[in-house]
Amino acid sequence: MSDPIAELMREPSRTSDERRLYRLQFLASLFLIAAVVGGLGAYFIWQHRLDFEADLKQTEARYLEVQRQTLQEELENARSYLAYMRSRTEPLLRAELRAKVDEAYGIAWTIYEREKEYLPEESIRQSIKETLRPLRFFGGRGYYFIDDMQGTCVLLPTAPQREGSSLLDNRDDQGRPIMRNLIRAVDDPEMQGFTRYRWYAPSNPHSMSDKFAYVRRFEPFNWLIGTGDYVGAVEEKLQHETLERLRARRFGDSGFIAVLREDGEVLLSPTSPAAEGKNARDLPWETERDLVSRLLEAGLTGGGELRFDWVHPVTGRPAPKLSYATAPDVWGWVLVAGFYTDDIDSVLAQRRAEISAGMKKRILTTLTVLALALGASAWVSWLVTGWVRRIVRGYQSNMRESDSMLRERARQLYLANFFVDHVSEIVVLADAELRIAYVNPFGCDALGAPLAGLAGGHADLLERFRDEASEASAHYETLYHTRDGRALELEVTASRVTYEGDAYYCAIARDISERKRAEWELRLSAKVFDNAAEGMVVTNEKNRIVAVNDAFCRITGYSREEVIGGDPAMLSSGRQDGAFYAAMWVKLKEEGHWSGEIWNKRKSGEVYPEWLSIQMVRNEAGEAVNYIAAFSDITEKRAQEERIRHLAQYDFLTDLPNRFLLRDRLERAMLAADRHGTKVGLLFVDLDRFKTINDSLGHGVGDRLLRAVGARLLGTVRASDTVSRQGGDEFVILVNDLDGPDAACSVARKVLRAMTESFPVDGHELQISPSIGIALYPDDATTIDALLKCADMAMYAAKEAGRANHQFFTPELNKRASERMWLESNLRHALADNELELHFQPQFAVDGRRLVGAEGLLRWRRRDGTMIPPGQFIPVAEDTGLIQPIGDWVLGEACRRAADLLARGHPLLIAINLSAVQLRRPGLADRVAFWLDAYKVPARCLELEVTESVLMDESDMVSGTFARLREMGVALAIDDFGTGYSSLSYLKRFRVDKLKIDRSFVTSLTDGSDGGAIAEAIIGMARSLRMQTLAEGVETEEQFGGLARLGCDQIQGYLLGRPMPYDDFVAFIARHADAPEAVGETVG
Repeated sequence: MSDPIAELMREPSRTSDERRLYRLQFLASLFLIAAVVGGLGAYFIWQHRLDFEADLKQTEARYLEVQRQTLQEELENARSYLAYMRSRTEPLLRAELRAKVDEAYGIAWTIYEREKEYLPEESIRQSIKETLRPLRFFGGRGYYFIDDMQGTCVLLPTAPQREGSSLLDNRDDQGRPIMRNLIRAVDDPEMQGFTRYRWYAPSNPHSMSDKFAYVRRFEPFNWLIGTGDYVGAVEEKLQHETLERLRARRFGDSGFIAVLREDGEVLLSPTSPAAEGKNARDLPWETERDLVSRLLEAGLTGGGELRFDWVHPVTGRPAPKLSYATAPDVWGWVLVAGFYTDDIDSVLAQRRAEISAGMKKRILTTLTVLALALGASAWVSWLVTGWVRRIVRGYQSNMRESDSMLRERARQLYLANFFVDHVSEIVVLADAELRIAYVNPFGCDALGAPLAGLAGGHADLLERFRDEASEASAHYETLYHTRDGRALELEVTASRVTYEGDAYYCAIARDISERKRAEWELRLSAKVFDNAAEGMVVTNEKNRIVAVNDAFCRITGYSREEVIGGDPAMLSSGRQDGAFYAAMWVKLKEEGHWSGEIWNKRKSGEVYPEWLSIQMVRNEAGEAVNYIAAFSDITEKRAQEERIRHLAQYDFLTDLPNRFLLRDRLERAMLAADRHGTKVGLLFVDLDRFKTINDSLGHGVGDRLLRAVGARLLGTVRASDTVSRQGGDEFVILVNDLDGPDAACSVARKVLRAMTESFPVDGHELQISPSIGIALYPDDATTIDALLKCADMAMYAAKEAGRANHQFFTPELNKRASERMWLESNLRHALADNELELHFQPQFAVDGRRLVGAEGLLRWRRRDGTMIPPGQFIPVAEDTGLIQPIGDWVLGEACRRAADLLARGHPLLIAINLSAVQLRRPGLADRVAFWLDAYKVPARCLELEVTESVLMDESDMVSGTFARLREMGVALAIDDFGTGYSSLSYLKRFRVDKLKIDRSFVTSLTDGSDGGAIAEAIIGMARSLRMQTLAEGVETEEQFGGLARLGCDQIQGYLLGRPMPYDDFVAFIARHADAPEAVGETVG
């Protein structure tokens, strides 16, 4: 037992020790507070000083950073602009190439459409080539080329010697096949495309450059028509535009952008324009050279900042400057942006004064606050010491009471943890910040991580409860992503509990992913069924409708209520019999599915075609439980097929059968005629002078006239006959079941009578007549092509007979056609075989009968010596297009003979005739200039003769050609003047040098008719217009005398000289008594 006195003695001692402890605690805290206050004061004063210096540096750094960012932004904008401009290279080049090739394609197509009915293909090909050959563009770089699909060069203006040769294996310096890529570019449904390769540029013929080409396939001849241009040429244009744009760019008061090239050339310098175009090493000032070199070096090493002093454009004194150079990027350019930074000193001085005043005020305030804090801290320490004394005493009492309570709580907590750890649901406990404090073992397995990996993590499944729930508990569903990548659909029961002021959240969750997946699949199936574009119907095992979708109702017209429980047979149209449905059910039960086309009936009674698919659904025992049918209405598809068939067989303009349908009906008619012993008539109808209406009033009026002609032709035949449009202004009438030629003749007369009435079109009363050729099967031909050819020849015979009539095919027409083909075939070889020659008929001045020139007349002498008159082969040459190469040969031969005469000392004027076809083709003046230059013949030694019909041509091509020939000094004459459309206005417009009086008027001088008066009128008119006159066909002295009295200047005829070969003409000149008059004096 303890001593009570001793206990009483020890109590005062323990109390005294506690008092000393509390006093020491108070003094120690007071000293510590004073030390802290003093240290804080010193620290704050030192920190204010550091802040002062740091603020100045930050101010300067911010200013420079803002300026630096401005430079970089300006340079980035400039680089973006350069990239944009370069990106325009290929689209711009593609657009220009496409436009040029489309233009050439249009020219080729126009020539083909215009000439295909009149000229052979070879002539049309030559015409297209010679039309495109002289065309140039892209500053003279661009030209058109033509190749065929086998790689053979057809047209290459820059290397005509390669035309006709194969370019299929041509490759560029990188090994890419050029021609094969061109062919591949058009080998698609659009028959056009681009390709890229390298070729020799005109500016650098020793190395290849990148080039783009665009080609289109010209189907009539299986050609590739195309052109190309060099990428570098387009980029050079865009570079110049970019530099001008950058030159005008400014930022701030003194900011600008300069451009240097990788090799050191100054491309743009707004502050020193004199340096532009020079290399850095060639600049006159050393300082400037060094600066540009430094900027260039900074750009070539990846870009960077450069600071230096440079003369300020305003003050004229050196000032600090900041510049930034970028690495070479687009086109290898180094961009440099710069500005002056001398205004930063004033900004820093102002800021230094502001910060100094603020720092003094802050130090004073800090000292005052620290002093007050020291006093307050001493008072608070005294109070805290007393408060701690009371707390300690209360704490000692409460410790004993809490110990027993903690033991009871520990027992309860152990039991609760045991239950939570062994429950088969996910249990998660988290604090107020949703940091996970606990997850039970089952939850760890379900969430895919151990407790150590989950503790402290975010409790995602409790976010919704914390953000939305206002009650103490809630029930909801959420999606949770586990640590191992799985997604769980969880059903969560969440609750909130507060313990000692802190909120905690608890979640008990179960995985419902499988249930959700099953529900989703059911909803998806229902949505697909309801929204399918096809009609769908589901029946049960007894074939009763249990469900239909919206498309079923839309297609059939029935509502759901009307068909549910019904039999699908209610939709049957009756077009399929019972055997069809029986076979369908047999296949459905054997194979489990059936599909095919079927006719059904809508609610309205309308029958329509549909494509039907039926699928049988079986249960686990293999028994049919449902039938699912899907169908689509194919009415529009059938209509579309019918429209396509109509477009393929009927002419789009007149809606008459086209040549394909005509051939089919003609074949049927010929078979029927063979069976019944009848005949078939084929009438080939061509509209006379339709081209005049089409050209003068426009293609729109021409198209409407063709439709009206087609309608009128239909009115002249039976319903069993066929009226077809072949193209252009050509129609073909097929007449079936004829007894003989009279029946076909009767139809032709009906057509002629029907066409005599005018056609009212767009306010015009148009008159047009047909030329009709008739051929009969089997009398004239036994095949379709031969029968069409016979009718075509008969139609041409009708035109030759004066138009507006009909002609039957005869063997004589075939003979004439054969002769024409012989002429055309041999004429093609005549030029190559050197069978053509020029004969020369002398021309004399009336005054003194002086020899002043000769007319070159074309002759065709075959190898066997046979002479073919010009009247036979010239029309064939004009019709086939051969007049173009023949006329060019005549022009060159005349210049060659004129050059030979000049060399012999005989400066005579050589006259040749030009065909109207030659004048209407481009490039005639260029060919004249070429031949004159080739043989060094003065233009005054050549005279070109044309007929009056050429003057009626209003085209700019003819007038432009006349103007160029006159500028060159070539003499122009009108042949056979007075026999055509003589007009003073045309003579004034075209300004010719000579009028040739036709021989018919010369012959009339001695027979007393009006021909002499006409000749006198022509001579007087020519004299008034300051033109010369030449009379043709002068054969007697009486005619010569009459012309002399009328004042005619020159004559030509058998009286003084016949046409003769060149060698005979040279001998004729030598025999002539008088020296020939100089050309210059003769022709004015």
